[in-house]
Amino acid sequence: MTLPEQLKDKIRTISNLPTLPQVATSILKEISNTENSVEKLADLLRKDLAITAKILKLANSAYYGVPRKISNIQEAVVLLGTETIATLVLTITVFDFFPDEFSDPGFNKETFWKHSIATAVIAQSIGNLMKAKAGVNSDDLFAAGLLHDIGKIVMEQYLHQDMLKSIMMFKSSPDITTIFGAEEQVLGYTHCDVASWLLSKWNFPDRLLDPIIHHHKPYKSEHSGNRIQILIVALANELSHNYFIPYTTDKIAVDEYLIDKFSKDAGITPRTIDKLRRDLQETLADSVDNIMALFNKK
Repeated sequence: MTLPEQLKDKIRTISNLPTLPQVATSILKEISNTENSVEKLADLLRKDLAITAKILKLANSAYYGVPRKISNIQEAVVLLGTETIATLVLTITVFDFFPDEFSDPGFNKETFWKHSIATAVIAQSIGNLMKAKAGVNSDDLFAAGLLHDIGKIVMEQYLHQDMLKSIMMFKSSPDITTIFGAEEQVLGYTHCDVASWLLSKWNFPDRLLDPIIHHHKPYKSEHSGNRIQILIVALANELSHNYFIPYTTDKIAVDEYLIDKFSKDAGITPRTIDKLRRDLQETLADSVDNIMALFNKK
């Protein structure tokens, strides 16, 4: 994704841009090494006790459903796999970067995280239903869904006045139905552009980066090798509006046309979507609350 000039100019004025911690950088480098080993990954993780403790907490949660207690980080790497561990490290790292409180009352902490987690759970659920499709990894979909709006947090922290302008435009313009659309109109760049800049800077793998930066315009990524993942996260984002609205407004509505289109193009049948919606109605709220607690966002 090519960054708009407006965003490039803004970035040049920011002096305290976040950098990815060394342990996460090292994990990414090791994962990309075709000769990576469980022992090397475990050694890298042991250098950061906080991340190790959080990985073990997550690995032993009901979310992963491991039948026995995982007592050390090497065991976690063996049981969960290297890519899942790498995805967990990146997710934990990004979550820890940003504060629990936001300064603008229109950017509500609880509803933002609940929308993000709901999108993650839905994306993963779709992935679980599509395991037969090559390249669909449920853990990657969970991480991409969780971080799909990470650009909004960066804007809240580092481009606050621009974020306020886009929220005001969104709330005051009846023809603008998404924050993304307001950002395009009033700023000339979007939270997806911000995410693209930051996560590319951090060398996020394309399998996570592409769904995050294209979830509002999945058809602008025709040449991506991750097109199915992009469509799934875009679909999960739309479906999540049934349950959690990311801003303190009732303006956002579920776009059934997009849900039908994304589902069809991702190869998901209407019957599967109907079943998914029934299941989510029963389980999503509890899943979101449990994951909020795991990531200390409650």
